[in-house]
Amino acid sequence: MNEYEVGRDVQMLRARIERLERVCDGHSPEASGRHQGVSAPHAESAGVARHHAPLHWKPEKAMQLPPFLYPLLGVPERLRQFDLMPESKTWICQPEPLVLFVNWFAGGSDEFYRLQNQVFSVIRLIEPNSGHISCTATYSARLVASGKARSHYFPATSGQTGFLPTSQFNITLRDSQGGSLGVYVSPGYSIACQDNHEFVQLWDFNAGLYDLVAGATWEVTGAQAVDGC
Repeated sequence: MNEYEVGRDVQMLRARIERLERVCDGHSPEASGRHQGVSAPHAESAGVARHHAPLHWKPEKAMQLPPFLYPLLGVPERLRQFDLMPESKTWICQPEPLVLFVNWFAGGSDEFYRLQNQVFSVIRLIEPNSGHISCTATYSARLVASGKARSHYFPATSGQTGFLPTSQFNITLRDSQGGSLGVYVSPGYSIACQDNHEFVQLWDFNAGLYDLVAGATWEVTGAQAVDGC
């Protein structure tokens, strides 16, 4: 074996060792690919259980709502000092829970997070002094991260600040025939490894639609780049 062949073998061995060290440290493309992926938007049908009638609630006389319900029900500030004549319809949700997944670039998938104990309601509030009617659609659930994935943080680059990717929660009010009465979109949100908190979304809608609302469907839109926890 001549000097050239010996030198070439040494270089090849050195390259293999360096590559092995990078894999052990998790810095090679092969290694990092095992810890990166993308969360696809939720593609299945989700919404109220149409075969279950909503729970209808309406008091027989004017009443004052407990203060802790104001933020949950989206009661406008101007109504909090008056007795209210509230009315609501609340539906069972399906599927329960709503589970979002991450697809890893290296293959396979895992649960990303879930929305559990889902509740969807529409609320109508009438101000006795003026007769003004306010209507709100509200979706609430417990957002629980799986602990296997988190939204990827894109570090700052020249002229730009770092940022997290976001998804949005879109809800469509439906009439008795399944037709759309309006589409409402949440602010963007991202997921951390240990997230476990209430996920509440509120939308005001035209009071004239209240009696027409027979349910709703919803979906998560916006794919997110994801890292392993």
